[in-house]
Amino acid sequence: MVLLAAAMLLLASVAAEDERIIGGQSCGRHQQAYQVALMDSPNTVRCGGVLIDPSWVLTAAHCDTVGPISIRLGEYSLKASEGTEQCIKSTQSFPHPNYNLTSHDYDIMLLKLQNTANLNNYVKTIGLPDRCPDPNTECLVSGWGTTQTPKGTGAICNGVVAGSGREMEGIWGPAE
Repeated sequence: MVLLAAAMLLLASVAAEDERIIGGQSCGRHQQAYQVALMDSPNTVRCGGVLIDPSWVLTAAHCDTVGPISIRLGEYSLKASEGTEQCIKSTQSFPHPNYNLTSHDYDIMLLKLQNTANLNNYVKTIGLPDRCPDPNTECLVSGWGTTQTPKGTGAICNGVVAGSGREMEGIWGPAE
């Protein structure tokens, strides 16, 4: 249940096939202080993730690479440095043991940070729920708004409504 709720947080925080969060709008400046950017290069976001502990990031397993991943925290604008950013490399990745590269089932992963994040007004952890949201509960998702970086100017937010287990099975198929 917790992983399902955590996966909902990641729906829009990972780079998607589409170039934007449908219906999204700019988040308030540093409103999503838990949102992190997994970087391929200094100007290219690979995926998004969320800081769940000063030493741990939750992201999608398809974002894994060979070797350490550079992670930017405290980021709002992909185009400008504000002095709020921290860059920390990952030391280990822990994809879900049942992650399937083809179907993307269990597409969730933890990244251990090389150094502990300095928590402040711009870098915060997100609290993970202890249960899935009730059906028809509005949930907030956030991400970088584009797969063509640094085209996006900042974090993008959107509300989504949680569905029931039966509704999710209709969309994604039955759980194993």
